[in-house]
Amino acid sequence: MPKRSIRFVSPLFACLIALATGCGDDDTGGGTTVDSGTTATGGDSGSGGGTGDETLSISRVAWDSGSGCSNGTSSDVTITVTLAGGGTTSPTVSGTVTGCTGSLNALETTVNCPHVATYNGTVTVTAGAATDTAQFSFGPCESDSLSF
Repeated sequence: MPKRSIRFVSPLFACLIALATGCGDDDTGGGTTVDSGTTATGGDSGSGGGTGDETLSISRVAWDSGSGCSNGTSSDVTITVTLAGGGTTSPTVSGTVTGCTGSLNALETTVNCPHVATYNGTVTVTAGAATDTAQFSFGPCESDSLSF
């Protein structure tokens, strides 16, 4: 009788060990929440060398309304996105600022805002398999930045 219980326990124990160790998971495409609204997606850990894209992270978004800004008068606002580490040379940038014309399509982009309200923006930066998104807001004629 003891031989049967050992035969049953051994395969069960082997399955539990395989589940606990991840059973060959190479972490490809797994997403990790970094902070509110930010998701970083890792690349293939077995690719060797790496491109630096695995740690893509927006570290700061800045907006500059310029010195000649006047409340209630439309003018350009420059939005600048800074990436942590600087390892990404050609990311894809997309985003909008609600209430302003133009879209965010580069690390430094100009949009036109009427300067009558608070403007909410969202920017997403993608490089390879890595993606990061940040949200920000600014009021009429404000020039400031937000760090993440």
